[in-house]
Amino acid sequence: MQVLKNTPHRLSEIWKLDHETSTVVVLGPDGIVKLNQLGSAIWLRLDGEHTITSIIGELTIAYPSQEQVQIEKDVVEFINNLVVNNLVILRWNPLYKKVF
Repeated sequence: MQVLKNTPHRLSEIWKLDHETSTVVVLGPDGIVKLNQLGSAIWLRLDGEHTITSIIGELTIAYPSQEQVQIEKDVVEFINNLVVNNLVILRWNPLYKKVF
């Protein structure tokens, strides 16, 4: 599936990780969005470097009790929801890549 090769990137730079609960709170265009643990795990990987396929692979390892098919479905659905709500751009392609 072509969609899985995309490298999504967070549009909001205003977000916070609660280390005690491992959850993320994001300030989006329509207000504050509180993510659950799985949503937060996905959010942390939306850096424009990870493809959707690599995110699914990492989450399959992190959540071994979940079936990969279900993780794939959940990740794609969640990212699409973030795109619709203007929190993520699906095809990240920066003009200049960071070189450090």
